[in-house]
Amino acid sequence: MSLLYQTDFPWNADVRRWGCYFLCLAYFGMRKGHEYTVKGLLHTWEEAVKGGIISGDLNGDGDRDDDGESCIMDPNGLCRLLDLPLRYLDKHFPVTEKIEENHYAIVPWFNPRTQFTHFVVGLSRPVEYDPIRGGSVTVREGWPKGLRLYEVLE
Repeated sequence: MSLLYQTDFPWNADVRRWGCYFLCLAYFGMRKGHEYTVKGLLHTWEEAVKGGIISGDLNGDGDRDDDGESCIMDPNGLCRLLDLPLRYLDKHFPVTEKIEENHYAIVPWFNPRTQFTHFVVGLSRPVEYDPIRGGSVTVREGWPKGLRLYEVLE
């Protein structure tokens, strides 16, 4: 399986900075044999922004790095764009929630020093997939603070 990381390729600034959740969804597809390309995923990101699935430039300042920007607004819509057999369970679950075999979990980790949240696949170190090659500072110094669960539909 060929993995893609937000730190390795010529992504746009939005994916490089805010694409961790997006790439965790794409990772599910990579595990299932999808051969995504950087160009294809960039196109998917832009289509998601155009369609309101990922929030765009809300304040019109020419970037997408302000509060509420580059956020996944419609996880199920993004799953459809990525051709993933997943359905988002529309709730933020605690880390103590049992992850069923037919579920896929994306985990926000929080770093108290940087006050940053970063999404990965995995509840304990080493995580299964961190969109930052070599592992993020957030996972090294922080802890998981919840679960975003998807039902696997296949």
